[in-house]
Amino acid sequence: MDKEAEGGKSHTFKQNWRQKAEQVPHSSEIPPSIQKPAFHPEAMRQLVHMSGLLFILLAQFMDKSTAGLIFILIAVFFLAYSEHVSRCEKNHRTILSRIECRIRDMAFWLERKDSRKPFAGAFWFYMGIGLSFLLFPLKAASAAGLVLAVSDSLSTIIGVRFGSHKLLGKKSWEGTGAFLISSFLFCLLFFPPVLSLLAALVATLAELLPEARVLSSPRLRIISDDNLLIPILTGLTLAVLGAFI
Repeated sequence: MDKEAEGGKSHTFKQNWRQKAEQVPHSSEIPPSIQKPAFHPEAMRQLVHMSGLLFILLAQFMDKSTAGLIFILIAVFFLAYSEHVSRCEKNHRTILSRIECRIRDMAFWLERKDSRKPFAGAFWFYMGIGLSFLLFPLKAASAAGLVLAVSDSLSTIIGVRFGSHKLLGKKSWEGTGAFLISSFLFCLLFFPPVLSLLAALVATLAELLPEARVLSSPRLRIISDDNLLIPILTGLTLAVLGAFI
């Protein structure tokens, strides 16, 4: 097969994954009543998001750097699998390929239709936590990971289900309030109240930043994913201010 045919085939498969993703109703944290059925895939998506909590708990029983590298390896796996599903056609010739097709279909069902690349959220989720464990002390990295894994999911679930007062972009006051309160409580597991409150405020700003126009530029798009911003900015706040408070 010549390069031009291969390029056309790759482009076709990239379109296919986007078409699959577009079959999932777009989730907004302030949905009109006609979008209520979209809550089910969004709820499932956030439960998968919360499953990262298990990895953070396991990280408490191993070397911090080792845990960070494991998170980054998981991120690299999602990046590689993203390229695989974008370029390779599904086939059902073997048992393993049929299992992979089922996993791929489920992943497409969970994927947001406005996602630029399949599994981009999963990549930045594990990359953000992995960098936190490599860069910051264990307590700061653990708190930052908990905020990302649980608080971010809670804010989306509360926002989708109960959000009716717009704050910024797709964000609602209800969802953002849930994020702020839960972030404070998770940080409080490791740090004193004042520092926990400051870190929760920074984490909340990090969650809102992707909705701001300042990060809408294509040049800044790579760093505008809240799965990266939340753990890095939260961990940095806890690590730096923790030395003084």
